[in-house]
Amino acid sequence: MQYERPAGELVPLVALHRLVPTNSGDSDENHLQLLIAPDAALRAMRQYCGSICIDAEQRIIAVSAPRGNLIAFWDLATTDYLTSVKVLDSSGIAPAEEPGSFVATSGNGEIVIVDSISQTATPIHQQFPDGNVGSWDNHLVVASIH
Repeated sequence: MQYERPAGELVPLVALHRLVPTNSGDSDENHLQLLIAPDAALRAMRQYCGSICIDAEQRIIAVSAPRGNLIAFWDLATTDYLTSVKVLDSSGIAPAEEPGSFVATSGNGEIVIVDSISQTATPIHQQFPDGNVGSWDNHLVVASIH
């Protein structure tokens, strides 16, 4: 999410939507759960998220925060905030093959593999046909051919 109020106001920026069974069993209810992060993490995100995804094993949530130059991580089962990794102008994010790892793009043309466990961002060296670096927005899907 994003929050367009004074910078000093810290609010949760990430939420999960779940369907929760009702007591009657007739239908499910919509449930929105805000994910809590430490004040320092919220401050670093600078009130704006760009993209969100879950890793290949459905265990880690990754959220890009381009204004804060980082990607933040939560545990999907416990909803606990885990950590963040610096990625300049982080934009798109998609699950990589390894558990807890993600492919991320940035507005400055970088593509990186971000690992929530080792807390690293490793560049993928790419070469565009015209030699330009280019830039990426927050829309990213990883397609693999086996």
